[in-house]
Amino acid sequence: MSLPNSRKKAEEFIKNEKEFHLGELITESQHPKTMNFSETVQNNTQSGLKMLFRVDEDIVPVYKKVLETDEFNELVSSLYAAMLEGKRICFSGCGSTGRLGILLEKMWRTFWSRAEELLPALKTKLPLISDSSYSIMTGGDFALIRSLENFEDFQSFGRQQVKEAKIKEGDVFVAITEGGETPSVIGTVWQAFESGAKVFFVFNNPAGILSNHLKRSREVIKEEKITKLDLTTGPMAITGSTRMQAITVELLVIGTALEMAIAKVLNKILTIDELSVLNIKKWCKDDYVERYKGLLSTISSRESLNQLACVVELEEEVYGREGFITYFSDSFMLDILTDTTERAPTFSIPHFRKNDDFKSPQSWAFVKNPLIDTKSAWFNMLMREPRGLNWDSDLYESMGASSNLCESPPKISNSEIYKFQIGYEDSPGRYQNAASTAIIFLAGREVSKYEEENSQYRKLFDNHIKKYNRKGYIIINDILPKNIDKDIVMNIPYNAPESQLDLFLHTAIKLVFNTISTATMARMGRIVKNVMVYVNPTNKKLIDRGSRIISDLTGLKYLDACEALFETIELIQKSSSEEKFSDSPVKRAIECIKNKR
Repeated sequence: MSLPNSRKKAEEFIKNEKEFHLGELITESQHPKTMNFSETVQNNTQSGLKMLFRVDEDIVPVYKKVLETDEFNELVSSLYAAMLEGKRICFSGCGSTGRLGILLEKMWRTFWSRAEELLPALKTKLPLISDSSYSIMTGGDFALIRSLENFEDFQSFGRQQVKEAKIKEGDVFVAITEGGETPSVIGTVWQAFESGAKVFFVFNNPAGILSNHLKRSREVIKEEKITKLDLTTGPMAITGSTRMQAITVELLVIGTALEMAIAKVLNKILTIDELSVLNIKKWCKDDYVERYKGLLSTISSRESLNQLACVVELEEEVYGREGFITYFSDSFMLDILTDTTERAPTFSIPHFRKNDDFKSPQSWAFVKNPLIDTKSAWFNMLMREPRGLNWDSDLYESMGASSNLCESPPKISNSEIYKFQIGYEDSPGRYQNAASTAIIFLAGREVSKYEEENSQYRKLFDNHIKKYNRKGYIIINDILPKNIDKDIVMNIPYNAPESQLDLFLHTAIKLVFNTISTATMARMGRIVKNVMVYVNPTNKKLIDRGSRIISDLTGLKYLDACEALFETIELIQKSSSEEKFSDSPVKRAIECIKNKR
């Protein structure tokens, strides 16, 4: 029997939230290549993995086409001018695109830090260049770890974060939104635009569809002074999971623009000898496309698929035995943290847990830096201090926030961020279960640092993993370190070409970990066909998506499906804390409907 408020909530959502009914968007539709993904990967892991990589091939023609557009050339030119004129380059996003923006800033800072170390003269030729990049994630850097309920629904929140970032005239502002409709990101667009920045709007749905269906998107798209980059590649491999192909093509396009602009600047201000010290790559556009194709060819080869299948089946076994996976990394902490933390809202599994939280379950996967303490690990991972938010009730009220946010502002400051212990601090709860496993991740330059058996770098890694009953390695490189047990190494033999931002190495890590986590969750029943049935509806967009999933898989009308979702959300909120952490309203609603028939 329906709860009293559920029908009313559904009717109000349909009537009053039409701007969040997103079923017409390409990113919300099912991909024909993966319609039977869950069944395929459960029967044969390698076949399922290959199916996912086939969708990544959709990116190739779009990547090639976009690089030839006037809009892309304008982005490169604007980045070039900003660097020479001492202006800032800012990325804004929400959820997966917010994490992408943070990664782009980290890649930028890493390059310039290394370049200044190799060539100290850069500090006078391009003063403060390493600090000239800035990323804004809806909800601040706390949201890097855990999504904040309803934050993305408010344009005013995005505007406030741009104000706090002090974006000025002449800065370059790249707003990234997979769907092209996220209100908080659109808020950043308008605030940056009104501040005089050169604004680029990057999205993954056809501009025509967005303009026809969503007023907030149409207003941005019709503003001639805002440059639009439409990166539509088609449906996602997993319906609505824009952390996959949408983020990949955004990383490739924006990363390519940054690398080309950096090369152009350095070729202008440095001598030939100075350029050789930095090993600057000046690839043409076709070079970038060919390198992505080469990456896909390597990671989808039979050898790589077999290695990836081993990781997937290992993770599945560990979680099935109520154990945990803890990844250990240094240079690529952010890449791995991004994938592991995105698993929680995508598949309704436990979030990362703070060190003073003894009630919530442990996250199934986690990542730690065994070399340094947590505060240092956060700085090392971001190449800067975290940017938490210190918003109070009055500010939330002035921004038109919901009553629950005004009455109980979430604690999302830096002091809360540091409670996620990603450093070398001991975490007994992660290794006490006999199935729990430590995995060292190595790639790129890290492999040679780990090479020597008696190196301090290696000792610190090995001292941490010895506490775990089971150990393993994931190595992305065509050369393995000496003196390691090859039986526990899962090796992707990809030799990423070095470049300014190591774009293709970061892309490889993203593809590998997205594929591992998606296939693992599918084998554990958290994906049906190619649909995320365990989605956690924490905002209006996800309420719409959840309602459509229920409707598609049960045959109910949208209104009835929406009512069932609200009813189930209310039931779960009244349930035990353990159920709240492990249950998905969408999945439970589908089961209840089918059981009644």
